[in-house]
Amino acid sequence: MGNQLSFEGDVKFDRPVSPSGPEDEDILSDLTSFLPLVEYVGPTAERRITGFRADEDAYAKHWDGPFAQIELFMSRHQVTPTSTLEWSGDDGEPDDNQGTVVFDPYGHHHLVTVNDGRERGGAEQHLRNACGCYPDIQPDSEPDTAPTPQAKPEVDGPVGPVKPVDLGQGTEYAADCDVHGRIVLTADEQLARAVRAEHAARHHS
Repeated sequence: MGNQLSFEGDVKFDRPVSPSGPEDEDILSDLTSFLPLVEYVGPTAERRITGFRADEDAYAKHWDGPFAQIELFMSRHQVTPTSTLEWSGDDGEPDDNQGTVVFDPYGHHHLVTVNDGRERGGAEQHLRNACGCYPDIQPDSEPDTAPTPQAKPEVDGPVGPVKPVDLGQGTEYAADCDVHGRIVLTADEQLARAVRAEHAARHHS
């Protein structure tokens, strides 16, 4: 892989989402390497985000930050991504220095090289195998739904516990982070705990 990477293509969501609160706006404003895909609907021209497009002029060494922001945004809104992103580096063997970007069931991105796709059965096989991209948080097998959190204290540094929230039309479950703000709000308590555990492992372990 080259010292610097460039990306081309889109990450599309399975449904459009409306930005909610300053945390989402901070994520969108911080994404200088990816541009939000926006649609405006209804008489009030409500802004909704349908995904992100790589800025074709962006060419940098460190992409973990932008992808972490995209993953956080997707986690907050519980969307499933479809990626047409392709990446390339600036040196090395061509087939090891370019490829595609895929997302696992946790919403984490994986850079799959051309050789990886050709010799190991492609991107789907990369995800099914123990790829080692996220050894601390991925199980040996792909989950059918949301990941089951490991048994651990419900406080991980800046990540607070899952708490019930009464919104007047039923109880939902939320977890907040002192650094990233609200990371999940859902009626599914198990899903809320899974997202919270994944966020703590991904960003604060």
